[in-house]
Amino acid sequence: MTNRSPRALFHSKILNTALCAFSFPQDMEVRHQKLGTWIAALKAGTLDEVKEVLLHGSRNSPRCLEMARNPLFN
Repeated sequence: MTNRSPRALFHSKILNTALCAFSFPQDMEVRHQKLGTWIAALKAGTLDEVKEVLLHGSRNSPRCLEMARNPLFN
């Protein structure tokens, strides 16, 4: 007996086909490192102390966030 729900969000055949065809991107390590810096900033509490506006735009790296915490740059 299978555990098929009558309210399944995706058809199991379609889902299995998509999962079998999935492959991770070639630059997975680079992407992981970028997320790692954000995770470290989150754990350190840096993101709690920074104004939301500083996170907007193209210069929203954790390094820029550290600069924003420095009184010399405020």
